[in-house]
Amino acid sequence: MKQLLILASLLPALSTAASAQSACPTAADLPAGIAVTDVDGAVETFYAMSPGVVRSEYRGPEGDGSQTLLGQGIYWLQYISVEGSQLIYETKATNSYPMKPADLPLPTPGGAWNSQYAGLSETGYISKGVQASEFGDLTSLTLGSCAYDMIPVSINYLSEGYTEMVHYLPALGIGLLAGSANEGEEMNMTVFLSIAAANEN
Repeated sequence: MKQLLILASLLPALSTAASAQSACPTAADLPAGIAVTDVDGAVETFYAMSPGVVRSEYRGPEGDGSQTLLGQGIYWLQYISVEGSQLIYETKATNSYPMKPADLPLPTPGGAWNSQYAGLSETGYISKGVQASEFGDLTSLTLGSCAYDMIPVSINYLSEGYTEMVHYLPALGIGLLAGSANEGEEMNMTVFLSIAAANEN
């Protein structure tokens, strides 16, 4: 009888946990938007755009931010600053690879990918270089009450001396920019608090 009482007391907690996880965003929510909030109150919302391309809408606590197009949800293709609701096209910068966005490699645990790229800055400066990407072992990332498999990704722009750390979530097809640093500097890290379908925010 005691075991039955213990089991009965656990059922509400288990039901609540299952309900919370079932409310977590899935890839089916990406066309309408998946929003991730960090510890500083900034919100980044991801949208499926076209095969191999995800759009990121980042807004800081004050409302300004950026719009970024990401190949396979992690490789940046285009960046534009945003002030209020206005895109500042004078800040537009692009990056291109020797393949279509849909052909860019998805991260796989323990893998790596190196590629040449060409960049066009907001001032019209054209740069070329090598990008070295390393994919870590599969782990997990908890965002609020939601838990996802995660592959840590290190993207090193070798000719620019710049590195990004990305938390790639295979189930959603998006990467969260967890840290960045110029060569010789300490990594500037971001802590993420929660995730939700955009229409639930």
